[in-house]
Amino acid sequence: MEVKRVCNKCGEVNSLDSKSLLKKDVYDEDKKHYVILYFECVRCKEIEVVQIDDNESIQTFKEIKALFIKAMRKRLKKETVSPREVKKKDRLIKKLNEKRKLLNEVSKGKTFYDENGKIFIKELTIYTGGDIIESDM
Repeated sequence: MEVKRVCNKCGEVNSLDSKSLLKKDVYDEDKKHYVILYFECVRCKEIEVVQIDDNESIQTFKEIKALFIKAMRKRLKKETVSPREVKKKDRLIKKLNEKRKLLNEVSKGKTFYDENGKIFIKELTIYTGGDIIESDM
């Protein structure tokens, strides 16, 4: 799948796919660990953050992933997925979305450092508006 996003700095249309999206472990001023998903603009080399996670949201994502794998195995065996598991999945997805939204809000304007203590992002901004141009599924 490919998604196109417009750079907030120069307006370049960037194609995002599994090769252009990068993952980085970063730390804030309080040494709290985060994992960011980002891309680098092909024209101006600006780092554009797409998603930010902390240890709690990563753990929630792992739980959701395990539920999906379990459901897929059941479906391959022609078994049904229980309503209880579906409710749990829905609850976890809602929790993850809320956590990521909160992380976006509390991280705005923060400086993030890489594992060597060098500044990776001076002031984090995550643009969540309508900047997706098109997507291929």
